[in-house]
Amino acid sequence: YNSLEKSKENIIPSLGYQEVKEENITLPLYRVTLKILDKKSSPVKGVKAQLLKELDEEPLATVTSDEDGKAVFKLIPKGSYYVAAYLKGIKVYQSEDKEISVTANDVSKTIVISAAKLNITVYDYDGEEKITKYKLIGKLIREGEVVGEAETSDGILRFGHTPFADYTLKIFVGDLEVYSSPYEVNLDTIEKSIKAWFYDVTIKVNASALVNSTLALSLKGSLEASQVKLDFQLENGEARLVDVPRSETYTATLLYNDRIVEKLENVKIISEGQVVNLNLTGYEITVSTKNLDGEPVAANLSIILPGEGRITSFTTNEKGKGSSGRLLPLSYLVKAYIGGICVG
Repeated sequence: YNSLEKSKENIIPSLGYQEVKEENITLPLYRVTLKILDKKSSPVKGVKAQLLKELDEEPLATVTSDEDGKAVFKLIPKGSYYVAAYLKGIKVYQSEDKEISVTANDVSKTIVISAAKLNITVYDYDGEEKITKYKLIGKLIREGEVVGEAETSDGILRFGHTPFADYTLKIFVGDLEVYSSPYEVNLDTIEKSIKAWFYDVTIKVNASALVNSTLALSLKGSLEASQVKLDFQLENGEARLVDVPRSETYTATLLYNDRIVEKLENVKIISEGQVVNLNLTGYEITVSTKNLDGEPVAANLSIILPGEGRITSFTTNEKGKGSSGRLLPLSYLVKAYIGGICVG
C-alpha cells in the first residue's frame, strides 16, 4: 500500500496557476455616412442604399435612409466601393466608379438621386375647374404594380418622393376610373396638372308618352354610381350638372314628393356636353265599370292626383272597358260620372 501511494506521488505533477492577461484588438472597421438628396436638394426618407465591392456582386451592406436623408453604414472594412440606391423598388442612383474609399477614417458623402416630390393637380375635362368636390385616389402603376398612391379632397394629389421613371397614372372616385394615361415623372413633370374625365352634362326628361307629362317636367332626381350621388331638380324637364365623373353604370332615379316614379339603370355619362335623355314610360290604369247588377255600363272617369287636381279623364265603352293612358306610378283617386252625376 505504501509503495502504491508513493508511486502515485511520483506520477501526479504539481498544479500551478497563471494570470490571464486582457488584450484590446482594434479592428480596421469604419463608418460610412451618406446624405441622400432629391433633385430639389431635399432629404429623402426610405431610400435603400447599398455599398458594393463589385456591381455584379451582392452588396456588402444595405441600410435605409432616415427622415434627414441619412444612411449610416457601420463596421465597414477598408476598401473602395460602388454606391447604389433604390426608392420604392426602382434604382435611383448608381455610381459610375468606386466613389467610396475607406482608408483610415470614417467617410461621409452626399449623393443626389433621380427622384423628387410629385404633385399633380386634377382639373375637369375642359380644364376650367379644379376638382375639389370629390375624394380623389391617384395611383402610379409600373409593370403592373402600384408604386405610389395618394388621396386628396383639395384637387392636388401629393405622391411624395417618386423615382423618375415611366408610369401609368390612374385616378379614381370611389370605384370609378376618371383618368388613365401614361405619365413620365421627371424634373419637368413633378408639378403638373391634368384634365380628368369630369363632364358638364344636361339631364333631359322625355315624358311625351305620359298623359300627365307636365307633372314630370318638375321632378327631383339623382344620379348614383359607386360612391357618387348627384341630386338635381328638373326645370321644364331639364337639369344641368357640372363635373360629373365618367361612368357607364349610373342609376337615374326620379321622384315626386320623395316617391320614386322612375328608376333607369346603366345610364352612361361619357362625354363633355352630353345630353342624357331619360325616357319615362309610365303605367296605364285599365278600368271596368259596371252597374249594381254587375252589368257593363259606359261612364266618364276622372283621374285625380291629391294636391294636383285632375290629371286626365277618359270614357269606358259600352262594354264598360277603358284605360287612362300612361301615368306616373302614384296614388290616384278615380271618380266616375254618368250623365254628369258622380256615381262613384
